Amino acid sequence: NQIHNVAPGKAPGDAVNFSQLNNLGDKLNDKIDDAADDSDAGIASTAALASLPQAYIPGKSMITGGLGYREGQGAAAVGLSKLSDNGRWVIKVGGSVDTQGKFTGNTGIGMHF
Repeated sequence: NQIHNVAPGKAPGDAVNFSQLNNLGDKLNDKIDDAADDSDAGIASTAALASLPQAYIPGKSMITGGLGYREGQGAAAVGLSKLSDNGRWVIKVGGSVDTQGKFTGNTGIGMHF
């Protein structure tokens, strides 16, 4: 049996009709899709940062750029690295912006021994 022409529920104790239930499902699917886009864009940012080369000549610096992509989302990264004069220390910084407009940054320091 079906009940037809049911008005949308308004109070907490009211039943919902099929249209209200479908709208809720659509909103939930949109939120899941948005979360997937954010996740893919973040992964693209980490890929872009990971692609940045690092200075390897003692006493020299390197300005770098890289790109990342995942499942329709992309990111661009820029970075700077410096190797100490004696080649023992290296420092590296980078930042990226993805297609969702979010920034991701990193920095690191290392010592050869």
